[in-house]
Formats: sequence, structure tokens, C-alpha cells
Amino acid sequence: MRILKSGLSSDILTAAICVIAAFSLQIQITLFSSPTYLGLRINLTDLIAPVAGLFIIATLIQHKSRWPDWHIPNIYPWLAVLTALLATGLVHTHFTYGEISRWALINKFGGWLILLTILGMGAWVATNACRASIERFLKYFLCFALAVLIVEMLLVYIQGIFDTTLWFAYKTYAFTFIDGLMANRNAYGLLLLTALPLATCLYFSKINPISSHVTHIFYFLLPSFILFNGSRATFLALCLITPLMFFLHRNQRQKCLKLVLCFVAGIILLLAAFQNKHHEILAFKLHQFEFIMKAFGDRGPDPITLSELGKDIDYPGDSMRLTILEDSIEMVNHKPVFGSGLGSMLIYQEEKHGKMINLIDCTPLWILVEMGAIGLMLFALFYIQIAKSFYHSWKQDEEFSKTIRLALMIILFAYTFMCLFHEMMYVRAIWFLLGLGLALPSRMRQA
Repeated sequence: MRILKSGLSSDILTAAICVIAAFSLQIQITLFSSPTYLGLRINLTDLIAPVAGLFIIATLIQHKSRWPDWHIPNIYPWLAVLTALLATGLVHTHFTYGEISRWALINKFGGWLILLTILGMGAWVATNACRASIERFLKYFLCFALAVLIVEMLLVYIQGIFDTTLWFAYKTYAFTFIDGLMANRNAYGLLLLTALPLATCLYFSKINPISSHVTHIFYFLLPSFILFNGSRATFLALCLITPLMFFLHRNQRQKCLKLVLCFVAGIILLLAAFQNKHHEILAFKLHQFEFIMKAFGDRGPDPITLSELGKDIDYPGDSMRLTILEDSIEMVNHKPVFGSGLGSMLIYQEEKHGKMINLIDCTPLWILVEMGAIGLMLFALFYIQIAKSFYHSWKQDEEFSKTIRLALMIILFAYTFMCLFHEMMYVRAIWFLLGLGLALPSRMRQA
């Protein structure tokens, strides 16, 4: 409290937030998970944001910092409308099912308030930070992401090549997917889809605050990451954004060639290390795509429901998703305009199946089911405003800000793609970067 009363330099605060956020955004755990409760997903930034917010408010009151300079007009009314939409969804669930979902109240509505705090924190940093602080954030964020990836790969390769049962039992190299420190392999995949565009765009930039070797190692480890992370959506997103990044920087052929060679070297390492187990790995990877092969195979003239198709699939994640998809279609048909209410899917599952199955693993579908066509339209319009802001600012920025915004546009594209296959709205790193990009000056203050 003495610090708040005596005052705090905004430069010191922004530098501290940048350093802490670079690490905390990449660490999360799931608490209180049980057969009847999906658990509470906690990101380390959730604990830091309220404290950082207190100091930020203190600097604003003392006129030692500036309010975020947003590039989206009327952003506060926009956020208020979306917050009211989620709050109305909670009330709607009460009227529909006679109860308010405790899980939705804490995870969805409470989580939304946390996202707004992190969004505002990123925007405040962008408005008040000097360029050195932003560079420090990017450097630490990428180096920490790379360090975690290296450790994951070392453990996977050591256990895959040698018998380590007498030393440690980490993870079966091909049958338990790596998830870094994100507690979920798809969230970890999205983290890499965040780090890789930042590292790549900075690598091609004339002003690069990180070592080129960081980007080289990312591409060298990329084949191993794709295999052992096991997220199909991440793999498909990488197939889209990687050629796009190379196309956007096609004039720098020498640098493009270096990254391609790093990727090829990574494939050679993978083949050499697991040359005696490639049949086992290939069979497992094909097993992941069993759903696609069966869905489009010859099933005869009789129609089949999604849940029935799921019963024939051994991969439990796909079987579960098909059942949830069928339930989602039923709920949308029943209440298409306003939805069934926040958290209603879990209540509906308990009523229909006698147990809670899981969340809707698709962000647009989740919004449509629980907040209806109106909710989906409002979120889509806000998303379009964000995309337009990034594009228009990118066309006018100087080199450093232009590079960051180009990376953010690619990240936004990858994030959108991932949201089609998983519920990824609540990944904190995305919201901090959105805030950073939506308030980043076209020309950064040097000091």
C-alpha cells in the first residue's frame, strides 16, 4: 500500500507486467476436476491480473499513466454488450432449467471477466510501454515457449530411444500427447500457433529483438511437435499459416531457405531416432483419423445418426464429439434465436444421458447453442472489428509495430481456425496479445 500512496512509475510497472506476463500466460492447471464437475481452469495470469490491475488503477488515478488508446471505436460499449449477453445467458438458464449452472457462473462468466482484465492489461501496456518493454516481452515469451518445447522433446526422445523405466516414467512417447505447461494439448498447440508467427515475422523483420537461432530451433523441432502434440487442428492450422508466412516474405529467399532446411533437418532427426518404430507411430496417427475415414466411407443406404456413428469409432474423443454435436443440433433447433442459456449444454446432457459428457468443442457452435443466433452475431461483429483494426493499422505502421501486427493477424487467423474444432475462447495469451495489438501505437516510444 505504501507503494500505491507514494506513486509508481508507469515505465517500471509496464516493464514488470511485460516480464511476468511472458511467463505466466504459458502456465495453467485444472483444479477440482471430478466425474460431476469439469474443473476450474486456472492460468497463472488469473492470479496476477487483479494485483496488476490495482497498480494500474493507482497510476491512472495519480495521472502517471494513460488510459488505453484503443483503435476500435466504442470498444467499451461493445464489451459491455457482450458482458450483458453472458449475464443474460445465466438468467436464461435459470428460466429454462430452473437453475443457474455453477460451472458456467465460475468458468464462463467469471472467466469472461478475467479475459476482459487481461485484454485491458495488454492494451494499457501497449499504450504506456516503451519499445524496449515490448521487445523484452516478446523475447521472454518466445524463449520460455522454446525452452518448454525443448524439455518436452528431450524427454520424449530419451524415453522413445532408451529404456528409462528404472530412472523415470514420463509419458509414453506416441500414446500420451505433450501439453507443455498448458494442461491441455490443444491449448498447447494454440500456444505454438501464437509463438511461431511471432518468431517468424520478427525473424524476417529488419528490426529483430530476438536471436535468429530461436526461430531456427522452433522450425527444427516443429516436425517432432506436430507428431507428439497430436492435435489435428493444430496440424491443419500449421499447414495453412506456414505457407502463408513464407509467401508474405517470399522476397527474402535466403532466410526462407534456412527455415525450410531447419524443418527438413527436424524430419531427418525424427526418422533417424524412431526408425524402428515408424510402423507403430504411423498406425497410431492413422487411428486418430479413423473418424474421417469412417464418416466418408461406404455405410450403405440407411441413414445413420451422429451418435450411432460415434459408437463405431474407437478414438474416444471423436465418439464423444459426435454425441455432443447431435445434442447441439437438437438444442439449436429447439431455441435458435436466444439459445438455451449459459451452461445449458451440461444440464441437457445430464437430463438426456444421465451424466455430464463434455463441453461443445467448437466456439461458434457453443455460442450458438447457449446464446443463440443473436449472441453469435454480436460476437462475430466484434471479431470483425478486431480484424479490421489490425489490417488498417498494419497498412500504416512503421517497421516494428507493422511486424507485430502482421504476426497478430496470422495468429488471429490460426486462432479462428482452432475455434472451429475446439472451444478456445478462454485462452489467456490470445487476449493479452489482442489488447496489445488493439492499442499498439503506430510508432513506439523509444524510452
